[in-house]
Amino acid sequence: MEVPKTISHGGYLGRSIALAQLIATWATACANPRIRTPLPMDSPEAHQSFVSRIHGLTAACYAHKVTAKDGKANLRKDLLEAAARRINAMAQRQFAQAAKGRMTELVFVHRARQQFHSATYRCHPTVPDLMDPQRHGNLIVSPREMNALIRNILVAQNLRKSDVKLLAPLLQGKEVPLGHLLHEVFRNTAEHAYLDSSGRLPTKGIRCILIAVRECQPHSLQADALAS
Repeated sequence: MEVPKTISHGGYLGRSIALAQLIATWATACANPRIRTPLPMDSPEAHQSFVSRIHGLTAACYAHKVTAKDGKANLRKDLLEAAARRINAMAQRQFAQAAKGRMTELVFVHRARQQFHSATYRCHPTVPDLMDPQRHGNLIVSPREMNALIRNILVAQNLRKSDVKLLAPLLQGKEVPLGHLLHEVFRNTAEHAYLDSSGRLPTKGIRCILIAVRECQPHSLQADALAS
């Protein structure tokens, strides 16, 4: 399979997430999944950019080999090292390093050292917790803590004061709507998508929560993006 470096309108139209799902499904069904990329063999900046989006990170995690532009060099180790720096930054709540403009992807890589970020989990789940997704879900931080997480991410995205003012009603008060919403997203992921179809822990897996601020109107998108 060949995976591009970038995807046009990947964030607005969800193409990056759709491609990540395709890569994971394809790689799981293959005995020896290999990914081809247009990446140069020796370019840390290009490697970092590739794994900064969920489709690139999924390719690096699921494939047995990620071939560079020369068709020979295996970039998988370099890509995973680049991804580790980003995942560690998330775990340390350095959200500015995870933000891409008005979009931040919180990534949780199965069996990675920082799989359960302290910003979203009270503690690291035990094996019984992992085998019982409902118990796993109870370890997620409260909606109020999720609300604080959203505020910190919005600050890291350098939003305009006017944007923050518009979002303020959803980030305060007893109901904390956005905090409850994000809390339920995490619970649903744990309860319905953490184990495989056989009820077992998968050997590989990636979960991603996308937090983005959108002011998108249909007429503002390029015509070719709407037609595709």
